[in-house]
Amino acid sequence: MAPRSGVYFSLDSFLMPLMSGVDNGLPFIDTFGETFSAREFELLLKQVRERKPALILFDDPATELSGTPAQQAFFDRIRATLAGTYREAGTSSGWQVWQRERG
Repeated sequence: MAPRSGVYFSLDSFLMPLMSGVDNGLPFIDTFGETFSAREFELLLKQVRERKPALILFDDPATELSGTPAQQAFFDRIRATLAGTYREAGTSSGWQVWQRERG
């Protein structure tokens, strides 16, 4: 599978592809709402790892638009799982930016 330049995780999973024209191509459109089991979670992360995007964007957790505690915990779990391969590189325009480590 060819690398993609970026992937995003947002609570606005319905509006993001409509407004941006960018489809993540992930197995779930609403990653929080459709990832129920450990198997689905692993499938989601497997897709991200195989694509090797240079950047991963998350809704900025410091904003009130970052979701409920359960939603924030879900995105924290994704970040924790990808740590080591990706690192937080700051925030920009309402996004927390994670950058792929070199190597």
